[in-house]
Amino acid sequence: MGSSSALYPGERTPLLEREVKGGFVMAGKMNLYKTFFNTFTFVAMFTISSLALTTSSGYLSSVISTVEQRFQLKSTESSLLFTVDDAVSFSTVLFVTHFGNSASKPKLISFLFLLVAIGTVFQTMPHFLYEPPGSIQPSQGGRGGGGGGRGGGGGGKGGGTQLSDQFLCDNSSIVIDNCTSKEIMNSGALWNQVWWLYLGKALAGFGISINPLAITYLDDSPARSYLPIFIAIIYGFRSTGSSIGGFIAQQCLSVPASWPLVTSDTVTNPNDPHYLGAWWLGFIPISVMAFCPALLLFFFPRVMSASGDSNKTPDKSSMESDTKTSRRRGRRRREREDPNKSIVSEDTNAITTQEPSSRVRRIFSAIIGFFRALFRVMRNWVVLSLIFADHALSFSSFPDGTFAAKYLQYEFHLSAAEASAVRAWTKLPMIFVGYFFSAFIIMIGRLKPRGTIIMVAVCIVCAALLTPAKLFAGCKNNPIAGLTVPYDYTDIEDKNVWNADDRNLTATCNADCYCPSGYNPVCAPSGVTYVTACHAGCTDTMVNTIGSKNVTVYSHCSCYDELFVNSTGERSTLSEGVCATDCTWVYHFALLMMTSLLRNIMYSPSLMSKVRFVDEQDRSMIQGLDKFIKRFLVTSPGPIVYGILFDKSCMLFQTSCGKTGNCLVFDIERLRKLLFGVATAFASVSAAGAVLTLFLVFLRMKRERPLQAETQAISKNTNNSNSARETALDSGESPDIIESDVSEAQQGYINYGAIDEPADTGF
Repeated sequence: MGSSSALYPGERTPLLEREVKGGFVMAGKMNLYKTFFNTFTFVAMFTISSLALTTSSGYLSSVISTVEQRFQLKSTESSLLFTVDDAVSFSTVLFVTHFGNSASKPKLISFLFLLVAIGTVFQTMPHFLYEPPGSIQPSQGGRGGGGGGRGGGGGGKGGGTQLSDQFLCDNSSIVIDNCTSKEIMNSGALWNQVWWLYLGKALAGFGISINPLAITYLDDSPARSYLPIFIAIIYGFRSTGSSIGGFIAQQCLSVPASWPLVTSDTVTNPNDPHYLGAWWLGFIPISVMAFCPALLLFFFPRVMSASGDSNKTPDKSSMESDTKTSRRRGRRRREREDPNKSIVSEDTNAITTQEPSSRVRRIFSAIIGFFRALFRVMRNWVVLSLIFADHALSFSSFPDGTFAAKYLQYEFHLSAAEASAVRAWTKLPMIFVGYFFSAFIIMIGRLKPRGTIIMVAVCIVCAALLTPAKLFAGCKNNPIAGLTVPYDYTDIEDKNVWNADDRNLTATCNADCYCPSGYNPVCAPSGVTYVTACHAGCTDTMVNTIGSKNVTVYSHCSCYDELFVNSTGERSTLSEGVCATDCTWVYHFALLMMTSLLRNIMYSPSLMSKVRFVDEQDRSMIQGLDKFIKRFLVTSPGPIVYGILFDKSCMLFQTSCGKTGNCLVFDIERLRKLLFGVATAFASVSAAGAVLTLFLVFLRMKRERPLQAETQAISKNTNNSNSARETALDSGESPDIIESDVSEAQQGYINYGAIDEPADTGF
């Protein structure tokens, strides 16, 4: 009984003190706790979990074309995946950053990261719950399969034929649309399956509000002098998430979606238009990356103590203080359980009844404080113009960011895995160089807020000047019969413009073939690509062995033979795949690297300028407002706008049972002009905003010069007065008059500063 009584709050000898006296057991535990849970460990854990958040987004950006193929989504529909998390974020970021400023930031950060991990797992669920639709089922049977033929691709003519036979011209029978209920359900966008991805992205949206809380938590720590380094580490590694997601996507898309259950009927060639990569696989390690550090972040203290305290042994007074704190917390818990809700005063034993109105007043006061902080920040014109310029540039970067892998895949005829790798290798080196170079310049140059703003403005203007060059760094459309060239096209160097209104896949040479609406391209020796062998009028197929590979070729192709028959009368054969082009992505690669470098250089100084140009109490608010504006005006509408541009550039959609799905063939010239035309417009707006920010900064400097001159004059007068006072004291004279002059000078300085120096809150 004696030992157990030490557990009660009323025990005279605190339990912690008894353990310390018994051998410093608890002291050792507390030393171990402080040794591990310090500022640098927090930065490491937060960086890993934050890296998982951006890796998830980068991974989805890299597999988005495969997701569109799997769920038969148009670009406008798939772009909603990049907006749902932002919609959740801008709906909650201001409240999370404001009210989270008074909460335990590590615990709140841990909880939000756990939501991110759960949401990432949800995005894998469609793979385990649903079968792929017949239009992309990696089965080798059924006419009209692969790519959305009539009847969806499950049944139809030739149920046991090879995939190459499905697209042959067959004028002996007419394929009639006769879809079953299952085929109708699996036609068009598969919203009944893809909603899992939207739910997962919505949960991940709560994690976007984390960064302002972490920056404020670190800025309040004893190691705040290392804040530029912390920002460089966090945002530097966080930005690598996009590239890491690309590398993960490259590996995952290199294996079929049915992995590890790969059968002989599974399409395993990544260049085959019917190939479906393992889009779901990468979400699993990413969720683990977010979950494990989030658990450790929960145990960090509310306020980080000095690093030197971790080596100190707790003394008796600190133990008693901890025990008193524990008693107060226990008393409060008992009072909450008491129906009378009485509160025992800390200093006296008076008991007062908590009035409900006091709680209402506290809530009302918190709301008033929120809007006051928002009003103070909205008056800071320098920061607002900087935010405007920064986010206009962000809007112009979607073709290089969210849709980079998709654009590279279709513009330069790469596989999904290859496009992901190119995107990742383009960005990764520039991230490290840009972030650490900017941190080095800031620390070595000891740049103040004005200097960092100038640095940001220069980077924005340079990036804006490079954007229009991407309009000319691309490829020309492949000659595709019926889409980009007419069926009677013979000159590969013909420069005549093909009118989009003239597009028609049916010609006299294939009118009797009743071709399906799928996409299984074949290449003619003339360099012209046909959508399918059926559209080329081919009636026969054979397999040739070239080295160790079996190559399928098509013969008796009426659309080609009508135009090209050699002098001996022999008929040529058409091979599978799109005709090769000599277009290169090197120039686009170089421009992408340069703009990526500039954006990464400006990131840290931009963040520091926004934080340091406001009052200390508004640091979380300005970061929250920055995130809110970005989510509301950039990352929410941006993917939808660019998704519309992708759909506007589509020449051939997947079709099944009268419904359209994802795009199969893009007009890449039109796509490039639309994407980078819009990007150039917003980059120009960003450059104008950067110039406006510089003008406001220099105007502010001009207005502060009189104050600086007055301050220097007052300081000089004060020094002279102090010298005169010392002389008077040495000579034995009375210093009363001099003291009066000094007091008046100091009072004048205080009054002047109080009136004219709310400098960091605006003009």
